[in-house]
Amino acid sequence: MPFETPARFVRTALRGEDCVRHAIRTSILALAFAAPLFAQTAVEYPLPEDGFGPTDVVAGPDGNVWFTESDANQIGRITPAGVITEFPLSDGSVPAGIALGPDGNLWFCENGANAIGRITPAGVVTEFPLPDAFPAGGPSDIAAGPDGGLWFTETDGGSAGRVRRMSLTGAVTASASPNPSQAPHQIVAGPDSNLWFSMPLSGRVGRVTTSGALTEFPLPSPSADALALAPGPDGAVWVAEHLDAGDRLARFASDGTATEVPIPGITSSIYGLAAGPDGAFWFTETDASRIGRVTTAGAVSEFPLPTGSSFPWGIAVGPDGGLWFAEYDADQIGRLAVAPFSCGADATTLCLGGGRYRLTATFNSDRAAGAAHVVGLTSDSGYLWFFDPSNTEVVVKVLDGCAVNSHHWVFAAGLTNVGVGLTVADTQTGVVRAYGNARGTAFAPIQDAGAFPCP
Repeated sequence: MPFETPARFVRTALRGEDCVRHAIRTSILALAFAAPLFAQTAVEYPLPEDGFGPTDVVAGPDGNVWFTESDANQIGRITPAGVITEFPLSDGSVPAGIALGPDGNLWFCENGANAIGRITPAGVVTEFPLPDAFPAGGPSDIAAGPDGGLWFTETDGGSAGRVRRMSLTGAVTASASPNPSQAPHQIVAGPDSNLWFSMPLSGRVGRVTTSGALTEFPLPSPSADALALAPGPDGAVWVAEHLDAGDRLARFASDGTATEVPIPGITSSIYGLAAGPDGAFWFTETDASRIGRVTTAGAVSEFPLPTGSSFPWGIAVGPDGGLWFAEYDADQIGRLAVAPFSCGADATTLCLGGGRYRLTATFNSDRAAGAAHVVGLTSDSGYLWFFDPSNTEVVVKVLDGCAVNSHHWVFAAGLTNVGVGLTVADTQTGVVRAYGNARGTAFAPIQDAGAFPCP
């Protein structure tokens, strides 16, 4: 059966008469780490009206979170304080799927209008109709590619579809070849400089290079319904597999080799998956109205949401370090605090700044891709190696500049032209800073003296 976008679901969850629609709902939840227990707070922000159907969320360049309202034909913006602003689109556009583009604008799919949309942080909307569009289908999801373009998935309204590329001027410039064997849905940029996409109910995932070459890989559990996927901090792409016997995470290395991690006790459909600043994966338990967390070793925590039958959908790390998610049936945007959390040093994780900052990195080249190995030098510095422990590739440090400009600084220097993704997370706030170097270019020095505010 073809996968349906959330705007085409029939709403079956009843909203209680005692719901206070325009009040913030908060619940305190307990989260168990290896470190001591601390309180976890979930907050829900209702949309101005019922029936708007928020679906997908993304961190914006302006410090806010942006989201699609599939049933209301609108794009929404919410500040860290919960102030919501909505921007109308064309009637029948059915927006779903949203990504931050390399131009600093938000790009989204218009499933009902067969178009790709762009909205600036100031709220100016431009819509680009797709050439050779499927008459009965439309675009489903979109991601910024490593080549400076936007890659998106399309379905024909049935079981077929394709993956195409749009330039920043709105021109469709490439298509994956061959077309996927099943309709594609979610799409992400992988740490290996390729695009990866899900094909629900097909038993496979797909990968397309920026030159358009497409490859499909079988899931470890071919009977799984696998919709959500996300790039991991280990240089792999992770896919959520939904099975009646219990959900699992499938890990795909850059060569397509797959392994599997069980998610004990989880049997809900998973429609949103994101790597958190704490190194774990966070996901929406759509059928159970919960947010879940699982480590790469399979340790699970769950967080019931204040509103039952809320149908949580997309999830993303916000600019403030929190997990933001859309609640489709409850017409709400939710936030779950991740920090504080502990930094655990290991072969691929550096704990810098006295243990406050968690640093991980990925690399990709023509012959290999994966998680960078790390070696600590001092409490503030360390270095990375990719292929050989005797070959230093990047030196990094996090410095306390509070006495100078009230910020902690991130500096790095590289001796490589390999593609590098560097992520530094503040364990006290959850705020993440990401830095990158494109494959085939000399590593440019990183001198970010405004990375994290003090204290």
